[in-house]
Amino acid sequence: MVVRNFSALKGVKRMKLKSFIGAASVCALVLGAVVGVAGPAAADPSGPTTPINIDGSGAEATQDVMNAMANSIGFSSWNATPAGSLITPKATIAPPSTVHCGTITRPNTDVEGLIALRRSLSDTPVIPNVPLPKYPITAANYPGAPPIGSLCFQYARSTVRPVASSTGLLQYVPFALDAVGVAVGPNTGANPTLIGGTFTLSQLQMMYTTGAPQTASNGVSYDPVDTSNPADLPAPGSTAIHLLLPKAGAGTGASSRRRWASTFLSRG
Repeated sequence: MVVRNFSALKGVKRMKLKSFIGAASVCALVLGAVVGVAGPAAADPSGPTTPINIDGSGAEATQDVMNAMANSIGFSSWNATPAGSLITPKATIAPPSTVHCGTITRPNTDVEGLIALRRSLSDTPVIPNVPLPKYPITAANYPGAPPIGSLCFQYARSTVRPVASSTGLLQYVPFALDAVGVAVGPNTGANPTLIGGTFTLSQLQMMYTTGAPQTASNGVSYDPVDTSNPADLPAPGSTAIHLLLPKAGAGTGASSRRRWASTFLSRG
């Protein structure tokens, strides 16, 4: 989760967003209660919110838990899907901005969520009712992104690791752990998966990056083969294994696909 960072301002009295920063500070306390919430937690706000409301969007991976907290605490969390659809976060202009957010394209990833946040804050005062300093104007954009300085959003859902900075004006608030793992298909049915034992991370990385056979914990050697090439047979003494990739557009979202790639397609 990414919000404004008031602590980076030198010589300026530290301030906080009364409702949202306070909510973020208790995320660890409420997380256990809201993770299991279903139903309304998966929905967009019912319509455009008030100018002073706290709105956010971004990564699908943390969407449901943020929606649940939004419903419980009283801010807004806009869904990442359906991708490319239109939303109207604010009903009217949000002072001190003079630009109406209007109808925008829904941010569908953590990257688009961050772009939407940076564009929303661009050229607006860092401290309410204090003309200077202002947030720098970002050049980042995506089709249908919020207008510059529109204050559409006040935070973004993100699973991207932040870059350390002593002068940044955005604060990253960690509140949960997200991880990737390994799964295999069922061992019964029309296309059973006949894989026994387990692999280490380094073995999985070797298979995905080099295609080299690896011996699982059950002592069996498994050789990755290309299912589209009938001539690609497993090495003598090895059992064929079909490696799969996360499906594009899957519920894990683009951010999780990038994290999967950085884990399984990297050796070092």
